[in-house]
Amino acid sequence: MDATAPATKADIALLKADVTLVMNEVRKLYDATERWKNEIVDELDARIEHQFDKHFGRKMGEIKYYFDIAVENIRYDLVHANREEIEVLKDRSKNHERRIAVLERRRV
Repeated sequence: MDATAPATKADIALLKADVTLVMNEVRKLYDATERWKNEIVDELDARIEHQFDKHFGRKMGEIKYYFDIAVENIRYDLVHANREEIEVLKDRSKNHERRIAVLERRRV
């Protein structure tokens, strides 16, 4: 066969068939690559989600722990502030009673 001879219709048909076969194989490879890529992406998404949930859960536990401590400190402060306020009021009441007694004595 002469490489410089013009192509016949049969040559073109054979070339077309070969190109079609090659394109079908390329399409199959593309589809296989796409499935492989999707599997990898899905696996990575699952791993990332698992790690995020694990880390997030641990951080939420820490946040709750420190929140509980803060709430307990506030509760403690409020209880003691209330006691201090009651003591101040009692002291005022005693001083007030003494002043009234002094004034009553003066009045008599």
